[in-house]
Amino acid sequence: MSTPALISPDELRPLLHRTVDTLDEVELETVHRVILRMRMEQSLDRLDTLTDEMREKGVMDRLPQIIAEVRARRQAGVGMAK
Repeated sequence: MSTPALISPDELRPLLHRTVDTLDEVELETVHRVILRMRMEQSLDRLDTLTDEMREKGVMDRLPQIIAEVRARRQAGVGMAK
């Protein structure tokens, strides 16, 4: 399999738009699912990174306390938007 030549984003965007415009319904749905999967994986990677950062800062160890404090504030109506 050959490696595709690098294309600048300014050239790639219109090329992709033209390609998408030629796809049939099945191909279009497949591309859509691929993009959704890619975005989901990016979000999961970011969430994983944030969780690691929270764990390093000790936030995860304090999570039960944080949840209890938030619940207490909610019950008291403190900080609730109206």
